[in-house]
Amino acid sequence: LAKLVWQPNGPKLGLGIKHFQNRVLVSRCDPGSLSSTQLAVGDHIIDIDGVPVTDKDVARDLLIKALQEKKEVSAVVERPETMEAKHWTQQALVTQDGDQFSHRERVEVVSSKASFDFKS
Repeated sequence: LAKLVWQPNGPKLGLGIKHFQNRVLVSRCDPGSLSSTQLAVGDHIIDIDGVPVTDKDVARDLLIKALQEKKEVSAVVERPETMEAKHWTQQALVTQDGDQFSHRERVEVVSSKASFDFKS
């Protein structure tokens, strides 16, 4: 579980997403951005604030709305680990062009080790 909290002087979100076969995938993480410290290209965003997401437009709207209204957002993210999963993700990212999403507000990650553990 990743929790992003808006902070006036924090790094920009810097996140690009696309959808492929009913999955929202991270397609870009800008260097030095908040997303680059917590997410990786190819990560699958499963839900945002408890709402399952399968479309990048829905995911984008949920991210923006939560950051604007609550100043925070949480997401469940799955990172491909097996060679088969990595290959599928790589193919998904090159098969279809998706719009890039990058939020201009700056956010800070607040996480606890018990609930937030990404594997490389």
